[in-house]
Amino acid sequence: MRSISERGCGDWAWLVSAFAFFGCDSAHPAASDRHVAQAAAPVFVRGPTQGAPVAPFVAAEVKKAVRPGAVLVYVGASWCEPCQHFHEAVTSGQLDTLLRGMRLIEFDSDADRASLSAAGYDSKLIPLLAVPKPDGTASERRIEGSIKGPDAVQLNMVPRIAALLQQP
Repeated sequence: MRSISERGCGDWAWLVSAFAFFGCDSAHPAASDRHVAQAAAPVFVRGPTQGAPVAPFVAAEVKKAVRPGAVLVYVGASWCEPCQHFHEAVTSGQLDTLLRGMRLIEFDSDADRASLSAAGYDSKLIPLLAVPKPDGTASERRIEGSIKGPDAVQLNMVPRIAALLQQP
């Protein structure tokens, strides 16, 4: 019998193929749960900038959604403390359950103000979270603003977002 170092790659090809076929069972609960959890995490999608129309982009995202109501338009700003806390809460996984499977179409209030206004996403306060209509324009379903502080998301935004997502 030849040693491992004397065997050619062809001798091991069947073993690698068998492992790839049998060793990566996608029905395995841990792998399946991990995949579902990753797929279900909310994602930020940067909307068009520099004056590009907002509504057609949002409408295309609404069509791609895995289920009705799985898209929110999020308008924030880099200087906005509640926006920073919200963004961090989403990216760190703190809102995975609340926003499961959501696509958050992200815009900057300062840079995208005119385009957002043309599509109905103007607001007096930020952050703004708005449910888009199928044509990509803003619906009346929205929340604006938040309190400051590290607990702002959990104490102020989470209950309001939950209510927003439950509205018909």
